[in-house]
Amino acid sequence: MASRLTWIVLLLALAIYGILTKPLVLGLDLQGGATMRYELSPPDSTPENVDIDDMIDATVDTLRDRINTYGIRESAITRQGVNEILIELPGSSKDEAESIKSAISRVGHLEFRIVMRGDGRDDDVQTRVLIADETKRLAELLAATENTGRPVDDLDLSSLEIKTPDALYRWYPFSDKYLAAARGADATTTEVDIEALLTAQPLSTSDFRFIKRDLAAVRTFTGADIVNSQQTMDQSGNPAVSIDMDPSRASEFGDWTEPNVGRAMGLLLDGRLAEQPATINSRLENNFIIQSGGVAGFTSAEIKDYLTVIKSGSLQMKPRLLFENTVGPSLGETAISAGVSASLYGFLAIIIFMIVYYRTNGVIAAICLLVNMTLLAGILMFLGATLTLPGIAGLVLTIGMAVDANILVFERIREEVSRSKGVDQAVRLGFEKAFSTIVDANVTTFVTAFILYKVGTGPVRGFSVILMMGIASSVFSVLVVGRVFYDKLIQSGWTGIGMRQLLKRETHIGFMAKSRVALRISALLVTASLVAFFQADRDKYGLDFLGGYKAQVRLQDTASQSDMSEAVGGRFEGAQVISVVDDLGSSGTSSKQFVIKIKARPGEIDDDNEDGTALEDRFEVPLKTALSDRILPDFVTELTLTEDAEGATTAISGVLNFEAPTDPAQAATPEKVAAHLGFLSNLTTSQAPGGAIAVGGNWARIDLDNQQVVQRLRVSLAGSNDLPAPSEPFLESTTIGSRVGTELRDSAIRAILLSFIAIVLYIRIRFREYRYGIAAIVALAHDVSITLGVVALAHFSGLVDVEIDLAMIAAFLTIIGYSLNDTIVLFDRIRENLPRLTNKSYSEVLDISINQTLSRTLLTSMTTLVALIIIFVVNYGRQNVLEGFSFAMILGVLVGTYSSIFVASPVLVMIHKKHGDLPTNSPETKGGSKKKGGKGQPGGVPA
Repeated sequence: MASRLTWIVLLLALAIYGILTKPLVLGLDLQGGATMRYELSPPDSTPENVDIDDMIDATVDTLRDRINTYGIRESAITRQGVNEILIELPGSSKDEAESIKSAISRVGHLEFRIVMRGDGRDDDVQTRVLIADETKRLAELLAATENTGRPVDDLDLSSLEIKTPDALYRWYPFSDKYLAAARGADATTTEVDIEALLTAQPLSTSDFRFIKRDLAAVRTFTGADIVNSQQTMDQSGNPAVSIDMDPSRASEFGDWTEPNVGRAMGLLLDGRLAEQPATINSRLENNFIIQSGGVAGFTSAEIKDYLTVIKSGSLQMKPRLLFENTVGPSLGETAISAGVSASLYGFLAIIIFMIVYYRTNGVIAAICLLVNMTLLAGILMFLGATLTLPGIAGLVLTIGMAVDANILVFERIREEVSRSKGVDQAVRLGFEKAFSTIVDANVTTFVTAFILYKVGTGPVRGFSVILMMGIASSVFSVLVVGRVFYDKLIQSGWTGIGMRQLLKRETHIGFMAKSRVALRISALLVTASLVAFFQADRDKYGLDFLGGYKAQVRLQDTASQSDMSEAVGGRFEGAQVISVVDDLGSSGTSSKQFVIKIKARPGEIDDDNEDGTALEDRFEVPLKTALSDRILPDFVTELTLTEDAEGATTAISGVLNFEAPTDPAQAATPEKVAAHLGFLSNLTTSQAPGGAIAVGGNWARIDLDNQQVVQRLRVSLAGSNDLPAPSEPFLESTTIGSRVGTELRDSAIRAILLSFIAIVLYIRIRFREYRYGIAAIVALAHDVSITLGVVALAHFSGLVDVEIDLAMIAAFLTIIGYSLNDTIVLFDRIRENLPRLTNKSYSEVLDISINQTLSRTLLTSMTTLVALIIIFVVNYGRQNVLEGFSFAMILGVLVGTYSSIFVASPVLVMIHKKHGDLPTNSPETKGGSKKKGGKGQPGGVPA
């Protein structure tokens, strides 16, 4: 016991350490954010000797750099499969997601420019461009400006510009990567907090370079003029970067570089110095190299940086959007509230029941559950695993399975006490006899969760991770922690193993006598369910499998569901409009929030369209038009951009819209907004109708698109405590291409088939026979079929927001695990009884076994149903994944409890009789010889 206690203390200490020191990582469905999936297509003219895999890696690096420039922290870009990438942007809004999509699809603006040296050699006395004087002016501006912690782009440097007839001289900052490196940070990580670094060490003149922009088009060279770039060697054999210019511009490039030999040339990417300037050593034309001034040449990291910057000017591979999902932060907060409330209520209900029913034993179960939750939370945080909305459901299911294990032990102890065993012996035998059943039941569920993790995606994988972790912590808590508490109580002289009794001390129900009728009823139910499922229209499938568009929109005023259906149906035939329960004026007949589902018809979404934004254009833009007089306005409306190429500025005008402030003192005013928009020169702000603010000004950037400007405005106002939140018309939006839907459907089918195969193999190993596995699979097929039919009917009736999608597949796999748990418990008892009850027929052994485990079966089903019903009630009408998930799980628990008795057991008898494996002394063979083919062993159990 001492060693067990040591392990408990050690694991609890590690768990508490993880909870106190590690943050809880929330999934995008809980904290809000955006997920995008792109396919990367190589250019048609790809040379044969080019490695496509390297091109994809380079493109991923390029996209990562572009996204990082938007200041979105903890973004994740990962490769999926051969030529796809997944982009996850935690905490990002719809506007931010649109900005990232724009950055991905557009060509970055890369420029070659001359960098003025500060030693006086580049001074132009005639035009009075004196670098020392300009540096002094910059230092004075930085000293006079409150720039501590502010983004560098917020600085208005327009007053320091010098314009001559031929050129524009302007200060340009280095990229955030170099600003971070100059302050001692690791610039290679995507989690550098540049604002914190600039707060500790404000901007100085060394963070900028004075650059000459030639105004003549013939002396302007951009990324579009680059044909190829790659790693090469310089004259000394050191690593360098080779650049091939477009032959049509090679001569002009030479004419520009020749008079600038000896001067520094810089690479500007989207208005920032992306690399340290390089010296021009000779006339450069169609091919030239950029080499390091160091003895050993560039490092591999420097080479990679240079190539990434150059290729950012023109993506090598065209990204094509396949899938997009955006969840607003406010919707995430609502999901957390509903999910946590459901979990807490379910947990408390189960704890109260266990203590009332099992008394002191229930207190031990409660302690085990608390230890289980602590261990699970510690593992979750220590490993940095992500908690998703389905993951919360996994937590509740973990509680139910942990309670099941406790009930198995308690019922075994009760049986031993009824046999006049002492407390010490009853506890020991109770744990020993429950051990194999608990392990078998949990391993089979673990197998289905593992398969779900391997073939699932996104939040569904989060559910499987929580379930696997929960199974491990539950088994440890019950078998180790629970046993230690019992041992301590027994050592102190405790003898009060009193428990309430759900059923009579012994039941003698003839279940097998009713099995023929039950099987006929089941066959009818399965047939009716499958007919209902296959006869239902294709709308029973979710967007995951059909492709299409889903949005949760917010309106300016409440509207009825019929009015919204009419407005949306006029543009999208067959669109589904569902009102959402909220706290902002919703009632039984009207709401300010609606979920709109537009499922793609066959051939409607063409994934071969080369336009990466085609999916959005097909749905979101027309939807906004259809609801233009109802939906909340976007954060920025009436946006216009007017570019001044010579002045290298863009005039911006637009209207900023905000949420209704909860505190009148927080209302938006022109003065408050102006205080946050320092990156605009000649700034004007004025009040507009509806609490909006009209904004105008100049931004020292060119080649901008609308989304870049919207994102820049959003970043400037982010975190302001004196302004309401930006207007958010879309709380959630999802766009799925048809090919992605097909892949998700196929992976779901594979998951179910693989789980069936794995279950049969495991049961074959544990029970040494296939018949148990076959009987279990028949019962599982029965459960899934009936649940499918009821789900299809519920969807048709509209009473529950439930569809066949990825979350529902997770529910089905969980039903498989739960139903199998029930069946395994019964099969273990049958296996235990067969060698002892040699004077009973096989059917009688099954009846005895079912009666012995009936109390446990009903108690486990009741406690699990309590947790699931609470989840369903709390989330009903919220149109989130837990509503349909919990509804399917309730069906699965009810049907699974029934099938373990009236389907799995009768099928086992049928297989047994077919093979003639009957005991020689059973009533079915009394007075006669053993049937042909019999193994001559009790119940057919191998020796």
